[in-house]
Amino acid sequence: MTRPGAQSRPSLAIDPIVPTHMAVANNDYGSGAVRVSTTQDGGQTWQSATLGKTVLNQNFYSAQDPSIAFDSRGRLSVVYTLSNVNDSANAIVLSESSDGINFNPPSAISFHLASDSIFDSRPVIAIKAGVGRYVAWDRLSTTTFRYSIHVVRSEGGGLFGPVTTVVSNSLVSSPALALGSSTVYLGWDEWGFNSVTPFRTGGRLMITSSPSGARFNFALPHEIATTSIGFAQRIPAMPDVGVGPDLSIAVDPQRDDVVHAVFTDRGNGMDIRYGRSIDRGRTWRMTTVNNHVPLADRFTPAIALDSYSNLNIVFYDTRRSSTFEAADVFLARPSDSSFSNQRISTASSDDSRKNPLRDFTADLGDRMAIGISAGNAVIVWTDSRLGSEAIFLSIVPNTESRSPCSRISPSSRCPDSQPIFVWLGVLGSIASIFGFLLPLPQYRPSKPRFDIELSMLGRSVGNDIR
Repeated sequence: MTRPGAQSRPSLAIDPIVPTHMAVANNDYGSGAVRVSTTQDGGQTWQSATLGKTVLNQNFYSAQDPSIAFDSRGRLSVVYTLSNVNDSANAIVLSESSDGINFNPPSAISFHLASDSIFDSRPVIAIKAGVGRYVAWDRLSTTTFRYSIHVVRSEGGGLFGPVTTVVSNSLVSSPALALGSSTVYLGWDEWGFNSVTPFRTGGRLMITSSPSGARFNFALPHEIATTSIGFAQRIPAMPDVGVGPDLSIAVDPQRDDVVHAVFTDRGNGMDIRYGRSIDRGRTWRMTTVNNHVPLADRFTPAIALDSYSNLNIVFYDTRRSSTFEAADVFLARPSDSSFSNQRISTASSDDSRKNPLRDFTADLGDRMAIGISAGNAVIVWTDSRLGSEAIFLSIVPNTESRSPCSRISPSSRCPDSQPIFVWLGVLGSIASIFGFLLPLPQYRPSKPRFDIELSMLGRSVGNDIR
């Protein structure tokens, strides 16, 4: 940490029943803790809490890398990592809350003493009614310096079952989860594929799936795409940590066998690539998300689909910076046979070497998030306009192909940005079967309704449970 106050790696959750009920979790480097901010009114007011760092009678030095999700009862689950500075003891823990303010003391999903020579990290969580609650993470053996990917399941709010190892003894990390109505998808970054130390070339992205249920039955993994940046590549906008593929996946809400993926790879600078599979990840069709602009770097993508299967992809982009050092947040949506790119952030973020006050441990971080609330795209990211890395949120109205007035709109008038392509009836069925043979849905650009820094809103609760 270079100074108190830096925050990064936001994770977003939207209540599936009450879409104005939202939560954001992120790293708070100033306190070495995980911070959760919640709103009941679509972002107008916020409350915040700091999660505990004690589990199984052991106090840990830091908490980091949260992932957050709501269940169908509005109960919030947060998974994160606990670790120390002076030894390698660590744990993946879960903390739950019914009101977003008071969180249960963390319970251990995994726990390792320093003598175990194992380090678990990068947990992700996904919850879906009727499917269950899933947590995945990567594991490093400090004896062999090889990694594995693990996953565990519980019923909503219930106890977790046995841990399942999906990949072992490999150079892999950064699992990504997505849940369909009856299928669990798990992706990861195999950055050691066709690569050698220091792992700045090669790599590939992999995916597997299992029917949902108490017992896993994962299929053989399939390749989403090969990459050419290995574990990470340093770029002017991310000079310390670098940029990795940062795979994000989503299941089509209308078809369990259709899965979508976005990631970063080398192209015209760094590009955002989008892929779609209609056979549970066996084969993929790929295209570039960022539209044809001069050389620039784009990175840290995230994907969300609304209830009509409309795509929303968010990412950082340095196209407005002549030196590629300052990044803006862009939202991409399908337009004809390509994607329209809309700038979301109202100010650029500069964590380049020219910024001596940047957070050297994370830069802008390796994650932003996007979700859908009542048809609106909700975007959270790390932003440095205030001089220190902070978490910002924007709401872009009406992504769905037919949507009433947003229930979180401050006015009674419907926004004037309505989609002009509708997936209905036979056309929607044909499109879902033949994919790229039909034009992608088109949208008129809409202005973000919010561009707010979370820590400056609402009242701070500071609920630190030890």
